[in-house]
Amino acid sequence: MIPYIDKTYRTISDRQSRAVAGLSMGGAQTAYIGLTYPDKFAWVAEMSGAFATWPGARVRTPVPEGVTRSGPGWGERMSLEAADKLFPKVDGKAASYRLMHISVGLDDGVLAAVRDFETWLKSKNIPYVSVETPGYAHVWPFWRIMLIDVAQRLFQDQK
Repeated sequence: MIPYIDKTYRTISDRQSRAVAGLSMGGAQTAYIGLTYPDKFAWVAEMSGAFATWPGARVRTPVPEGVTRSGPGWGERMSLEAADKLFPKVDGKAASYRLMHISVGLDDGVLAAVRDFETWLKSKNIPYVSVETPGYAHVWPFWRIMLIDVAQRLFQDQK
């Protein structure tokens, strides 16, 4: 897609001027793309990432008794070992992102997997911004708020 976008639209075709963002499964894909191609994207923003959808990453856990919430992700965690296998060369030196933005609502079923992803990023010394918002689940109103948050952070302090 990058060659098509650079050919079709007025872009600055370098890593420092390129971002990728997405939500839910697209948020997991966003992180996957950003981690696979750190030479192409300096700005990565995922919202409510469904990281358990990565190949080999789904770890099912019992839903706590009394939890009646439904929706994606409940009872799923992300395997840190699977992330290591998917991105064996990723570390904070090789992947110097200008922004790695991770956001999730505190009532979202993917919360545990998002926190697992943050744990994995810490283990790789990759700095990130984490936004956890109370009162929101896996819903459009949350993503609208996060889009505003992300948009204000992108391409800041460009040199």
